[in-house]
Amino acid sequence: GLNLRPSARLLLFFTYDPWAYTPDYMMEKGEMHWDTLRNETHAEILLFAKAHPETDVVIKAHPQQLDLAELQSDIDASGLTNVHLATGARLSNHLIVNADCIVGFQTTALIESMVTDKPIIYTFWGEARTKWSNDLIPFHQTKGVRVATAPDDLFHELERAFQQTNLTPEEYEARRAFVSEYLSFVDGRSSERTLTALRRLLPAASQTTPRIEK
Repeated sequence: GLNLRPSARLLLFFTYDPWAYTPDYMMEKGEMHWDTLRNETHAEILLFAKAHPETDVVIKAHPQQLDLAELQSDIDASGLTNVHLATGARLSNHLIVNADCIVGFQTTALIESMVTDKPIIYTFWGEARTKWSNDLIPFHQTKGVRVATAPDDLFHELERAFQQTNLTPEEYEARRAFVSEYLSFVDGRSSERTLTALRRLLPAASQTTPRIEK
């Protein structure tokens, strides 16, 4: 377990490999990577954790991330007992629901987080902003998230997120539109719709398809 404190606020950061979210051909050429952005984000997250020991920080690694040992070593070296590394594929939704603030880059977990009313901070500086913005999921174009455009701006946005937690009507509407664009709509019944479509495609199998209990 993560040994999170029940009464502590929770900051959730979705980390990633430096080569994540890049096409294979660009990765092979070394043309597109996020080393600086990710490392500076990690540094600001740790600074915030040090400044706010009353807050628990979870750094959630991607299920296929390769540098888990290095990440854990960095956390251990910081000496911060309120910072935790989470791994595996099943924790994300649980962490999103329980977080007070969510930080990320190009992960689709940010889109899933827009279903909530939690403050979301998108990290967007360096080459991500100056060179590759047209190739990215355009989180920087929606008012549904708060955009940090420099390392110190991330720290500022973290402070603001824990002080101003309520979303404006404009932010709610921007989130609704963004989620609709990328996930259609969210009502908890996607599996039922999938099985309904499969029954239409495979009528012979529909007799043995288990019913969904409501």
